[in-house]
Amino acid sequence: MAKGNKPDYNIRAKVGEIWQSVGVAWHAKDGAISVRLNLLPIGEWDGSLLMLPPKEENGG
Repeated sequence: MAKGNKPDYNIRAKVGEIWQSVGVAWHAKDGAISVRLNLLPIGEWDGSLLMLPPKEENGG
């Protein structure tokens, strides 16, 4: 992972009924996935995370 590279995944966590963005992840050169969490949810969080590819931006 190099700083400035767009992430391959956005990481979200469901807390109660709300999905919160908690971090990002990148594919590493060795085949691993590098994860950076910006926060850990508290409250009604069950410890599960969801990694989703970023949404495509429309250029028009």
